[in-house]
Amino acid sequence: MFAPADLLPELLSPRGYVAADEVFEADDGSDAAAELRVLVAGAVDSAIAGRQSDTLTILDRAQPGASNPAARLLIALNRAQALLELGELADADAEAVAALRLARREKQDRWVALASLATALASLARGRRADARSRLGEAVRLFARAGDATRQVQCHYLLGEIAYLGEDPIRAGAHYRDALAVARVAGAQEWIELLTLRFEHR
Repeated sequence: MFAPADLLPELLSPRGYVAADEVFEADDGSDAAAELRVLVAGAVDSAIAGRQSDTLTILDRAQPGASNPAARLLIALNRAQALLELGELADADAEAVAALRLARREKQDRWVALASLATALASLARGRRADARSRLGEAVRLFARAGDATRQVQCHYLLGEIAYLGEDPIRAGAHYRDALAVARVAGAQEWIELLTLRFEHR
C-alpha cells in the first residue's frame, strides 16, 4: 500500500476534498441537505486530520440519505479522495469516474470541474499523466469561469508538476506563474509561499 506522499505532489487543503457548499445551492435549507452538510463536514475534517478510514465510515453512513444527484456527487468525490490517500487507487479511480459521469449527465459545469479534478488526481496517482493533464485542462477552464480561485490554483499547480515530471520546465513555469498570479489576487498566502518555492528550486 502506498502512503499519500508517494501518490501525488504536495497539495494544500482542501486537497481533493469537497465541502457541501461547493455542490449544494446556498439556498438549499432542506433537512436532508442540512444533515448531509454536517456529515460531510465531519468527514472532511477527519480526512484533513489524517483519519481517512473514519472519513469513509462517515460517508458510508451518509449514503442512504443521498437521494439526489448533488448528494451522490458530494459523497463520491470525497470517497474518491479518501480512497486515493489510503492507496486504494483502483477504487478511487472508479469513484471519481462515476462522479464525472454523473456531473456530465446533470450538465452542471461546476460539478464537472470538481469531478474532473478528482479523476485527474486518480489518474496522476496511477501514472496516467496525459489523462490527468486533459482532465485538469478542462477543470481549470471551468473553475476560472466560476471564479473559484483556490481550485484554479490547484489545477495550474498540478499541471505545472506534470510538466516538470515530463521534463518540460518552460511549460511547468508557465503553469506555476498562472497559479501564482491567481493566488496573489486571492491573497492565498500558503499557495504563494509554495509556488514561490517551486520557482526558487526548479
